[in-house]
Amino acid sequence: MSPAEPRSYDPHATVAGLDGELLRLEAQAQLSWPAELAALRRAGLRDGVTVLDAGCGSGAITARLAQALPGARILALDSDPELLAHARRRLAEHGERVRVLEGTVQDPPPAARGADFALLRLVLQHQADPVDAVRGLAATMAAGGVLAAIDVDGGLWGLAEPFFPELMAIHARAWQSQQQRGGDRFIGRRLTRILSRAGLLEPTLELAAAHSDQLGTERFAALLDPQELQPRVADGTLTLAEYGRLHAAYRRFMQDPEALVMTVSFVAAGRVPG
Repeated sequence: MSPAEPRSYDPHATVAGLDGELLRLEAQAQLSWPAELAALRRAGLRDGVTVLDAGCGSGAITARLAQALPGARILALDSDPELLAHARRRLAEHGERVRVLEGTVQDPPPAARGADFALLRLVLQHQADPVDAVRGLAATMAAGGVLAAIDVDGGLWGLAEPFFPELMAIHARAWQSQQQRGGDRFIGRRLTRILSRAGLLEPTLELAAAHSDQLGTERFAALLDPQELQPRVADGTLTLAEYGRLHAAYRRFMQDPEALVMTVSFVAAGRVPG
């Protein structure tokens, strides 16, 4: 994809810039990782093997994998040089046990091959051909290994109280615009079919939830803040007035002492033949 083409995910595009996106990624990982890790363990993640975090971004999840699996060899792969630079700094404390590599999911470099467990977290929704991405990655893994994909679905993203029904159409239009940039915000419902069509065996699916009654509303602030949608104003998907309505609702929500939010991750996994 050339720099001039629209991208389903661009960590540099938000009004807060890369630094703001790094904070958002960290907040996102902090919220959802405990439930996701439990689901990944049920799918076959275990210590002492080689684990590939494909599409590792800032390394927020890679660091948590290294902590959860002290005896595992961890490989972190991404194609964005600036995110990789941050990941290398973040993961340096783990020494040679954790390697950060530059390359694509479809064609990992030789050093990223042979993994026993591979994770695609919030990656497939940004792939123009997710089946091809899974097939390409699975072909580089150890026979009998497990490939897991964690993603979202705009139709079942979670819930919030207070609920603002007048904002549903705005969010739906923003999510649907991702398709025009080569992505799919509604991919969660298709994950098991994607894994199956890519040749993986016995695909499974479960949901992992995080909610503010357990974690506190403030910890969801970075995920709920509509500044992530500022590029959709710039490209004409949303009007400035609609963006303002999103911000007003966000402020009302965060100031409500009775507010509740729950987010949902879709966790799918399948086995590599062999």
